[in-house]
Amino acid sequence: MRWVLGGPVVLAVSLLFTMALAVVLPTGSAGVDNIVWPLVLAPVFWALLFIYVCLEESLKRGVAILVAIGALSSILVAAGLAG
Repeated sequence: MRWVLGGPVVLAVSLLFTMALAVVLPTGSAGVDNIVWPLVLAPVFWALLFIYVCLEESLKRGVAILVAIGALSSILVAAGLAG
């Protein structure tokens, strides 16, 4: 179970988080800050989630954290797409 949580689930949640950052961050003076920062932070966030899942003793708590981050990111992306 841990390899599923640490592999595809962490990748999906980190991609959702990256998409949510593009919606949340302001555009900046050049108009590209909301695109560049999520791309820079995506590998960092993936690595943090992967290490967290590998070191977490309770799988239920790990699943709960990933579901919460994924749900919040999904809501932010949906709100951004809705306008």
